[in-house]
Amino acid sequence: MLPGLTQALAALEPGDVLVVCRLDRLGRSLQDLISLVRELADEGKGFRSLDDNIDTEGASGRLVLHLMGALADLQNSMMSEHTRAGLDGARRRGQRLGRQELMSAEKIELAERLAAEGVVRRKIASACGVSMATLFRSLAKHRAGRQD
Repeated sequence: MLPGLTQALAALEPGDVLVVCRLDRLGRSLQDLISLVRELADEGKGFRSLDDNIDTEGASGRLVLHLMGALADLQNSMMSEHTRAGLDGARRRGQRLGRQELMSAEKIELAERLAAEGVVRRKIASACGVSMATLFRSLAKHRAGRQD
């Protein structure tokens, strides 16, 4: 939240009305805007947008606000459904999801060979271009897979 908005909200008392020239000046997203205006209403404070002709003091302004809230909820639900559908489709196509492995099979072989030769772990990690923690995790995962 912007410092000026934080100060303005802190100065409001119950019965006061926050006035903005346009809705886009108040929040980054519709969800942020709805949340802020609901908080104001819960605290007994009003909201008015001059260019958008919204005034939560009146019934029509509250109606517009509730409609905007419903649309924001619908938008969030649709985005979640589309994301889930995309991930499910990728899984069905056999795509591997998530972060890529930092150590390829070649790097793991190199690390195993260097470890067998007695090279210090820090130098092995450096040779593979990974951190010590990544080296340990990758080798443990590789060794566990080999034992199964």
